[in-house]
Amino acid sequence: FYKNGQYDRALEVLNEALKIAEKTFGPDDPKVATILYRSAVLYHTLRQYAKAEESCKRAIAIAEKAFGPDHPEVIVKLVFSAEIYKSQGRHAQAGEVYRRLVATNEKKLGPEHPETAFCLSLLALSLADQQQYDESEKTYKRALKIFEKAVGADNPETASCLDGLAHLYEKQKLYEKAEPLYKKALAMREKALGPEHPDVGQCLESLANLYIKEKQYAKAEPLYKRVLAIKEKTLGAEHPSVAVYLNLIADHYSAQGQYAQAESLYKRALAIYEKTFDANRPNEPMAMCLHHLAKLNQLQQKHKAAEASFKRALAIREKSEAEADKLQLAILMSDLAGLYTSQDHYEKAEPLYEKALAIGEKLLDADHPFLTYF
Repeated sequence: FYKNGQYDRALEVLNEALKIAEKTFGPDDPKVATILYRSAVLYHTLRQYAKAEESCKRAIAIAEKAFGPDHPEVIVKLVFSAEIYKSQGRHAQAGEVYRRLVATNEKKLGPEHPETAFCLSLLALSLADQQQYDESEKTYKRALKIFEKAVGADNPETASCLDGLAHLYEKQKLYEKAEPLYKKALAMREKALGPEHPDVGQCLESLANLYIKEKQYAKAEPLYKRVLAIKEKTLGAEHPSVAVYLNLIADHYSAQGQYAQAESLYKRALAIYEKTFDANRPNEPMAMCLHHLAKLNQLQQKHKAAEASFKRALAIREKSEAEADKLQLAILMSDLAGLYTSQDHYEKAEPLYEKALAIGEKLLDADHPFLTYF
């Protein structure tokens, strides 16, 4: 059910399995922890982060009691708990988890082990998310040194760490430091994995995104096209991940005023979503694609097409119970209201602005600057 996107049915099965396991084996059995962990993953996919966190914490507590705090079963669940924190912007808590993992690996495997370096790289990313840039750089460089010594300077793991350090520099707008590292990581991955490996595609995308920030669009475009070709070859031309990437490239064309190219890619992405997703279930990527297409149509003065896409996106967003989607719903309502306002349809715009503001005030602090959007 999970692989087919039937998340509600998957949750029903997991909840029933949890009841049976608790009754049969007891609430502290490792089998219960396994089910709770799978539930946490599913809740995270649905962006129901509070439920994901609750299930993951229970799974960790059971695993710690059954196996001890340093067991691999505990480590796996701890890593995922950090992902849950990150998804909610709780980077300090994610960082504490990564510090624990670093300490565990230093104790069990030694300070120069690749697994220690991997956890250091996760910690470095978390520190960057907390804007602790100097500490993040030191941590990345320590991890990089371990990787180079333990697995070799041309190993894909070393390239991943190098990529992380480049991203740190990019985040600080130190583009002249980031670019050579991205290029070096790309060359390492191409040599080790081949030019069409998905990891090579990720490196190409990072370099292309950097060029976009530097407004070097001519350099970025062929890289994006290479990434798209890799995704189409490895996943298939109609895979949802291909649609996500088409949407991303379309965003860049739209930002450059190349509206015809952008519209074509949005529509191609939309066709993939329509073919691969259940129309009766919330579909965040499809809603985002429709939203972006609507805004593009508005820029092109195609008001009827814009309204139709806004309404379709709105219908999808309204089906979701995820808190993150509620804020996107408010933004969508505000943008549709803006379309109506531009056409002097104030009677249609006003109730949408009011609904958007009500959602924003419920989700955000009263003095949050984002409320001015509504």
